[in-house]
Amino acid sequence: MDKAQQDALKKAAGIEAAKLIQNGMIAGLGTGSTVRFLVDELGRRVKERKASSSRASPPPAAQEQAEGYGIKIVNIDDVDHIDVTIDGADEVDKNFNGIKGGGAALLWEKIVATNSNKIVWIVDESKVVDTIGKFPAAGRGDSVRRRPGRQEV
Repeated sequence: MDKAQQDALKKAAGIEAAKLIQNGMIAGLGTGSTVRFLVDELGRRVKERKASSSRASPPPAAQEQAEGYGIKIVNIDDVDHIDVTIDGADEVDKNFNGIKGGGAALLWEKIVATNSNKIVWIVDESKVVDTIGKFPAAGRGDSVRRRPGRQEV
C-alpha cells in the first residue's frame, strides 16, 4: 500500500470517528496522522456550523491544529469528565487487542484516557496485524492520577 492509499484510509477513519463527537461533548484527542484527519473533520463541522464550537483536551502537539479551527481547548483540570477520547493505535489484532504508546505524547494520552467515559481507538487497515508486538512500544513507569470518585471504564 502506498502513502496516498494509506492517507485515504486514515482520512476515512478520522471522518467516521468525528461522528462520535456530538454538540456539547468534551472530547479528548490523541496525536498522530489519523487523529489529524479527525481534527480536520471537526474543524470543518465547526466552520460549517454543523457543530457548536467543540471542546477538546488535546496534547500540546494537537492543540495548535484544534485552535486553528476554532475548537475550544479546555484544561483537563478544569472539567469533571471527558465524554470520549479518540486516539490512534499502533497495532490491533483481529480480536481487538492492541498496542498504544509508540508516540511522544504517551503520558498525556494516558492521563486523558483515564479521565474519559469512553475511549475509542481509530485505525485503518494498515494497523491491523495477525500478531501484536512487532511495533516498538515505549515503556513508562509513570503513575497516572485518577480523580477521586472516578470509576474505571
